[in-house]
Amino acid sequence: MWNSPARWGDTRGIEALLPAVVHGADGTTAVETSIRRDAYRDVVAGDLSAEDALTAAATQRTVIAGALDEPSPAVGWHALPSWFVIATRDRLISPAAQRSMALRAGAETVEIDASHAVCRSRPAEVAEVIATAARAAA
Repeated sequence: MWNSPARWGDTRGIEALLPAVVHGADGTTAVETSIRRDAYRDVVAGDLSAEDALTAAATQRTVIAGALDEPSPAVGWHALPSWFVIATRDRLISPAAQRSMALRAGAETVEIDASHAVCRSRPAEVAEVIATAARAAA
């Protein structure tokens, strides 16, 4: 897996995963995963208040586990300019992995001292990166 935390020496994100088998109406099964509530603040939302992290943990959406390892059939960064916010205190996807992905995409990068929940904890800074990208693409 390209962004596997273990590849970058950090296994907290993997250890915090809570897999569950789900059954589809058509008889198929899949594994969905979420982040354990007791690990959520440490791994995902270390810079949110305890109350906000608890709310985020309780309302998180699951993801089909295969989506974490499935290659994208088409990627925009081959032909389009890209921007990447690197959350330097992210414990789910290590900053080293983020830097590697940004470099691979040839992205303009902005590092923000924040957790994985950077959009929630530092919304003005993330919005400025988006505005900068929009102005550059116009």
